[in-house]
Amino acid sequence: MKAIFISCMMLLFKIGAVAQTFDTISLKQSSLPILKQKRIWYVSVPNLSYGNFYLLSGLGLTVMSKKQWGLSLESKRGSVNAKNLPADFKAFGFSFFGDDGLPDETNELFLLSAVCSFKMHSPKIIPTFQAGVSYTKREYPDNFVFVPAPTSFNSSWFNWGDTYDYEYKTSKSFGLYLKPGIKYMFTKKVAVSAALWTVLQQRNSYYGIELGLQFGRLR
Repeated sequence: MKAIFISCMMLLFKIGAVAQTFDTISLKQSSLPILKQKRIWYVSVPNLSYGNFYLLSGLGLTVMSKKQWGLSLESKRGSVNAKNLPADFKAFGFSFFGDDGLPDETNELFLLSAVCSFKMHSPKIIPTFQAGVSYTKREYPDNFVFVPAPTSFNSSWFNWGDTYDYEYKTSKSFGLYLKPGIKYMFTKKVAVSAALWTVLQQRNSYYGIELGLQFGRLR
């Protein structure tokens, strides 16, 4: 899926280049004073999100026309402690090092959406709205089997062994992606963005607040 994501990002770059070529040809055939207009494109990074799965990091590529419409391709990835652990689960190791050693649930989200931007009185403030589809890959521990650990070696700060054996399972699903946001442009090439977003799926839905930086040709 990562190879497909990279291929899609390269395809978006090519679409932007081809569309820019057609724009240039059509503009040269007219006498309008807009020959210097160029297609908008930008990369969003690191796009840190906090929501019902804690912290996710991601990146994105957006290509837009001068009519404030475009396409965006994004990815997000993050891990949190699995929510389906038995109540008496304990992990091997020292508990005072800050890492509890509990098995994690990993989420990878790939998002393809249409983008619309809106004009404001200030050219530096640009509201946006995105709607599209999501593909989610989720890996989580399951099939827990109780394994008694040598209790004589256990203490409040050290566990001799995991109290359960388990295996990781993978689930994949598609959903609806929605993202209203706003960005503030420092220059024509750098902006900061903030957004609320959600991925609606039949089993596991996601939502969060996102902050990110944008680099590229923003206007």
